[in-house]
Amino acid sequence: MAKVRIWSKEEESWLQENIEYDPQQGIFYNKVTKKQAPVGRKGDYIRITRYVGGRGFTYLGHRVAWFLYHGHQTKFFLDHINRNVQDNRIANLRECSYLQNNANRVPVKKGKLVGVKDVTMYKAVCNSEVIGIFNCKIDAAMAYDLRAKEVFGEFAYTNKEHGVY
Repeated sequence: MAKVRIWSKEEESWLQENIEYDPQQGIFYNKVTKKQAPVGRKGDYIRITRYVGGRGFTYLGHRVAWFLYHGHQTKFFLDHINRNVQDNRIANLRECSYLQNNANRVPVKKGKLVGVKDVTMYKAVCNSEVIGIFNCKIDAAMAYDLRAKEVFGEFAYTNKEHGVY
């Protein structure tokens, strides 16, 4: 399982001295140059990089946003509520566990059912638990959604939200 890296006091100081954050827009600015931080590739996390002695240190934008807004780091994972990893508005970020963060992910191609989340060959699986075997993919998708809401609550990203049914 992935772990959250906690920054040193020196790193915290550098971020506070050099990075400005607009929590309503989710945008970062360099305090020295007054320029907006580069956004990066579409669909990729915003990263802030500093160089010390020729070595680069990278900080994920959503973690920097949380730190600059709240004044402290979080030991938890951070979830982008709307699943857009470039939307670092403070209203779009929430603390979560590793499992909750994964529950809010967008489905990927899996088996023969493209676009259906965690359903393979009409077998619905949620959190490693087989929910059942179904005659049609919509029934399997609906079964997954019900169980995912029970297990993950507000973090569950359902097949219905994804437009499967």
